[in-house]
Amino acid sequence: MGQTSSIPSELIDRIIFSLRTENFDSFKSLLLDTTDFKEMYGRYGNKFQVLHSKSYLELEKELFDSSSGIYKKLFERLLADGKNFDIDWGQIKNKKLVAADPNGFTNPNLRQKIANLYFSYKDTFYVVFYILVLNLSSGYKVGTIGFIRKLGIVTDAQLKQLESLKLF
Repeated sequence: MGQTSSIPSELIDRIIFSLRTENFDSFKSLLLDTTDFKEMYGRYGNKFQVLHSKSYLELEKELFDSSSGIYKKLFERLLADGKNFDIDWGQIKNKKLVAADPNGFTNPNLRQKIANLYFSYKDTFYVVFYILVLNLSSGYKVGTIGFIRKLGIVTDAQLKQLESLKLF
């Protein structure tokens, strides 16, 4: 199977580690903080303020005040999804982060991509849908993560198809 570049591969490992250890602090470190938010705001400039009709300081305060609660709910939902499927995060295989748009960043100005994380556990494929990955000066960060779904029984043909997908 092909390899992702070292930073996205590390990001995958850190997401999985956070879920395996049920460590919220580890998970939260993957997500946007106020410094990252400032960088994103700088890329959008005045357009961001017009969209939200609030000043940057108001938006930063809202992010700071709400992010822990929002991130905690996201983490708990992902843990619950994994438990519903009886996934042992320490035993997953064939991990691959695949960009939804393999031709480039979804938004070049923000340097972001939407990706899905495919993996197998026992004899079944799963996917973590809609991982918003941002390339920031602090490294790759996760803007949000969608949900986990069971895809079906692993076959040799599916493994070959997964190998042929363009990497993140």
